[in-house]
Amino acid sequence: MRLRDSSELMESLRDRNHHSSVRPIMFSDNVPVDIDLMFEQVKWFDPPVDIKNKVIDSLRKEGYDLVEENPGKRQGTDLRFSKLQQDVVIEAEGNKRPNGDPKKQSQMYTHFLRAVGQLCIRITKYGKKTRYALALPREQYYLTKAKETMAGLRRLKVGVYWVEDDGKVTFEQL
Repeated sequence: MRLRDSSELMESLRDRNHHSSVRPIMFSDNVPVDIDLMFEQVKWFDPPVDIKNKVIDSLRKEGYDLVEENPGKRQGTDLRFSKLQQDVVIEAEGNKRPNGDPKKQSQMYTHFLRAVGQLCIRITKYGKKTRYALALPREQYYLTKAKETMAGLRRLKVGVYWVEDDGKVTFEQL
């Protein structure tokens, strides 16, 4: 069997690749890795853009200024607003991946608990006048999780911005 050089192998893989465009392929131990595809598969870790955008629009209508946003980052405050020297710090979670597929329940569970944990970390970072909240889609799974953790969330004075499918946002202080 003849060994092909890397340019020949790249051309062969490009022909068989299910993506029609020329995409960067990395070779590791002679196993091709489609870098773009690999990163497409982990994009669901990013904060949910639709939920965040709906909350941003809603709070701006209430006169809040967006002073901090960390789009696409796993670390840091998702959203921080300010109005009349009162800050609102929000951790957002959604129910869909960026490609529109629904998240698995195990992912929703992990992301919900991560958001609560992130708020716990933030409580010591910002001033005493800061209000803390989750931003979640109003759906049965998250309603149940909020109810199950209500005692703890009340102690932390955490509220929830519920986002409806039609974009309506309502705040509930737990």
